[in-house]
Amino acid sequence: MKRWTVLALVLAAFGVPGLVIGFRLLGRPGGNVAQLAVELGMFALTAVAFWIARVKEGRSWAQLGLARPSAAQTAGLTLLGLAGVAVVLAACLGLFHLLGWSYGEGDGTERPMWLLTVMIVRAGTVEELTYRSIAIDHTAELTGSATLGWLLPGLLFGLLHFSQGITGILIATTTGFLLTALYLWKRNLWANFAIHFIVDFVPNILLPLLGVGE
Repeated sequence: MKRWTVLALVLAAFGVPGLVIGFRLLGRPGGNVAQLAVELGMFALTAVAFWIARVKEGRSWAQLGLARPSAAQTAGLTLLGLAGVAVVLAACLGLFHLLGWSYGEGDGTERPMWLLTVMIVRAGTVEELTYRSIAIDHTAELTGSATLGWLLPGLLFGLLHFSQGITGILIATTTGFLLTALYLWKRNLWANFAIHFIVDFVPNILLPLLGVGE
């Protein structure tokens, strides 16, 4: 049983960053089509990890945060999470301003709207399934420490955003720990999906479509 736990954790925690790093080291060959292949690869690796957790390990939907909570609970947690993210972002941006650090440059790559949408949907689902649903419990079981269970995946989640520079890593890490706390509180991954998607969708797609910031 433990070998399946190790395999699921490796796929969840290192599969996504492995694809991202490998693609960047190759200089993004193939442009947008290759980027789409990478995104689909992340979905595939996550599906395998989730299949292992469900079928080979026999974990329930509730254990993986995918039970059927009430719509009211999910909506409430989503609003609470968005408010928390807003506070964290304001604090981080205020600190960056004091330190003279810039934020928001991204990796300098222009992507078409359709691909950006795929990437945002992938981030909101894959990253929550891997770094919250699977990685937390699997890490805790293998290390024997509940603290390491949320700490190590949280740090790795932040480092996954290395293309955004140190400020991007810090924001991803702090907001990621907020999402982790929310998940551990109610085990409602549906709210995490919604929060993660909205936080990425609004500044990257909605505001540009509305012409805000141009």
